[in-house]
Amino acid sequence: MARRHWVLVSVIILGTAGFGAYALRDRWLGRVETMLGWAPTEATAAQPAGRPAGGRRRPGRQSGQSEPVPVLVADAKASDVPVFIDGVGSVRPLSTVTIRPQVSGKLVELHFEEGQDVRKGDVLVRIDDAVYRAQLDQAIGKKAQDQALLQNAELALGLVEIHLEFMTAAQA
Repeated sequence: MARRHWVLVSVIILGTAGFGAYALRDRWLGRVETMLGWAPTEATAAQPAGRPAGGRRRPGRQSGQSEPVPVLVADAKASDVPVFIDGVGSVRPLSTVTIRPQVSGKLVELHFEEGQDVRKGDVLVRIDDAVYRAQLDQAIGKKAQDQALLQNAELALGLVEIHLEFMTAAQA
């Protein structure tokens, strides 16, 4: 019973689609004939007196000249054809790394591209070194200041030793 029901529904659907296509043929049939090369040219587009309205002229179906069918010509050639496979899935890299800088700062240059293979010791980024240069200059200046203080202290020690020698010589 269910099988007859589906057959009946299928026949009704196909009949409705066919009737709709026939009823609306003036809207779509001209474009299909043009694509297939069956469309009448401007010279033959005028309706003959005995022809019914809405009728179509196809090559070889009526007396008179048939229309030329357009033909395209192309040279045959061998070439590679790209193959694309669409699918659902995920891509996982062979390995991942976490980059931990030894110092922090503003990145100035990147020396790699995403997905590029890198090896141990490769320079990956350049960090702005202006802050570290300033700290180095401060440290060099502090060292020079400390050396000057050391020299002054050594001179003062030398003077104290001379003064002690003089005092012991004077008391004797």
